[in-house]
Amino acid sequence: GDGIVYAGAADNVPGMLKLAPARPFQLGDEMRYSGYASGQRSQTVTHYQTTDETVQLVFIADGTPCPGAPTVTDIDGNVYNTVHIGDQCWMRENLRVTRYENGDSIAYAGTIRSDSVAYRYAPNNDINNVNKYGYLYNGFAIMHGASSSNTIPSGVQGICPIGWHLPSQMEIFELREYVSKQNRYSCGGISTYIAKALSDTVGWHADEHFCSPGNDLTSNNATGFSALPAGSRFSWQYVYYGYTSRYWTCTYYYGYFSILFIHASNNTVAMGENEPKDANSVRCLKD
Repeated sequence: GDGIVYAGAADNVPGMLKLAPARPFQLGDEMRYSGYASGQRSQTVTHYQTTDETVQLVFIADGTPCPGAPTVTDIDGNVYNTVHIGDQCWMRENLRVTRYENGDSIAYAGTIRSDSVAYRYAPNNDINNVNKYGYLYNGFAIMHGASSSNTIPSGVQGICPIGWHLPSQMEIFELREYVSKQNRYSCGGISTYIAKALSDTVGWHADEHFCSPGNDLTSNNATGFSALPAGSRFSWQYVYYGYTSRYWTCTYYYGYFSILFIHASNNTVAMGENEPKDANSVRCLKD
């Protein structure tokens, strides 16, 4: 009731916080609350403070199934595990759907590359890879006619199941920023070295570069995101199977989509660009 936002560290009393004044605010302001305890952050609550009241902050461990949505099922009946990271709920597996939620089919292509038609491809042109690595989709397939977005949330369902959406570039930035700020996820004590924390413990080509996903696979995947190196398809060929994870965003600039890029020999997580006729993996975010 004194117009001060209070923030602080955990006290010795379980479940209690020892608080100190942080900054003033006016009643009616939109506030964002997060709690921290034992190196773990709570879910962020956005709330309009209008009087003295209690704001409940829920702590959910990263790497665990999303509360209320431990799995998600697509229109084909494929069931995907989910993972909670920061304030986000991700599919823990690569998308492998063959139809949109309205029932329209996504054509399978082996060697075709199109400037306008939605296609799906098997990683490394081997249908046996789909169950583990999901399909590669071109940019026309993932959007399903939607416009580019770079908001949080993106609001673009596209190829994703109902209640889920394609991540925007800003949502990838949010993931990367959160992971880089957690000491337990950085490799070698360097905040930007987070590629290992996002990469699965299998599938990556062995590599000797310091803190890369290919260096000691058993120490990968601290976040549970489980990125898999399904490679890509562009320039009329399948490339980098076992070496790269490339995930589409729904953010489109001057003829190119922004993508999340992880490489077996790189310790950092990068953003790249691909044309819509190229094909990459898809991860969906819960609305």
